[in-house]
Amino acid sequence: MAIEWKEVTELEDELLRKALSLYHDCFPEYVREDECVFYESIRQHEKNTPNNFHFLVGIVDDKVICFSTAHYLAQVNSGYIVYIAADPKERGKGLGKQTLLKMEKLLKEDAVHAGYPSLKGIFLETEREIDAQNEEEYKETINRLQFFNHLGFSPIKGYQYVQPPLYTGQTPVPLYLAFKKLTRGEDINYDQVVTAIYHEKYHKMNKISLAVLDECITSQRNISETIQ
Repeated sequence: MAIEWKEVTELEDELLRKALSLYHDCFPEYVREDECVFYESIRQHEKNTPNNFHFLVGIVDDKVICFSTAHYLAQVNSGYIVYIAADPKERGKGLGKQTLLKMEKLLKEDAVHAGYPSLKGIFLETEREIDAQNEEEYKETINRLQFFNHLGFSPIKGYQYVQPPLYTGQTPVPLYLAFKKLTRGEDINYDQVVTAIYHEKYHKMNKISLAVLDECITSQRNISETIQ
């Protein structure tokens, strides 16, 4: 399958509408952000250098069959993947792998443009198997973890991460923070990475207050202390 890759950089781009339609088809409501978050990320991407935002779409026969969104975080020289999705009718064809590898290439280019010799690595959030509510959810979570692991992503052992609440009234969600290391010998300060993710993504794009994000950081520390 020959995929044409394009980036959405304008709100008026018809590809954005098609990709968001796929977004609603692929993700349940409780994990979906409001579309205005995508709009804000696209608007900000040229103003926020050397940080960057990518809205990557894969096209076959004028149809969007997959997409991914990600941020490059220059302060910690790392990528952060927010969403990755493929048309359910096209699954099993390696679209997820191709999409992730294409996004990885874009993030590596961001690192060079920011003045680094290479990208340290890429982070993403993913559900924990211990939080599955039933056997079906458990199997889906395990399959997702195995998929990411096959592509080099592993949950950071012992790191207690929470996703900030996407909507007012919600509570932080414990998730795995998975990481793919790309530069050998580079030390990674995970707390600095999380701070960068919270500030550049959740504060600037989702408009979550710094006070709420500080509470999330505190809750992570409390969880870690309890486990210890």
